[in-house]
Amino acid sequence: MAIKITGGRRSFDTSLIKKIHAENAASREERRKKKLQEVRLLLSKYFSDKNVKRVYITGSLAQEGMFTIRSDIDIAVEGLDHKRYFEVFGELEELLGTENIDLIELERCSFRELIEKHGERVL
Repeated sequence: MAIKITGGRRSFDTSLIKKIHAENAASREERRKKKLQEVRLLLSKYFSDKNVKRVYITGSLAQEGMFTIRSDIDIAVEGLDHKRYFEVFGELEELLGTENIDLIELERCSFRELIEKHGERVL
């Protein structure tokens, strides 16, 4: 790492760090897009024969630059029979291969408008 002396102060050349950060961000974004496409397809098939009105992918998976390896999968559903919530939740965990999901009932959600505006609509 190059050290520059400017005005009696040391400064470090951070171009390599910036380059690595940009490469990591690009790699994360590529993984997000791939995961989004995969989840969209799985949810579309899963909910196609369910009696629901709308389905959204929301949260970090739906937002460019926000998804990380530790991100969960946020799924918002309108018209889900509340009695089937835990059954559907379990089926989605199995389908998506992770326990790291949030299943949001739009009718009970305080930030519904944000999901409808910024979420990725599946159905």
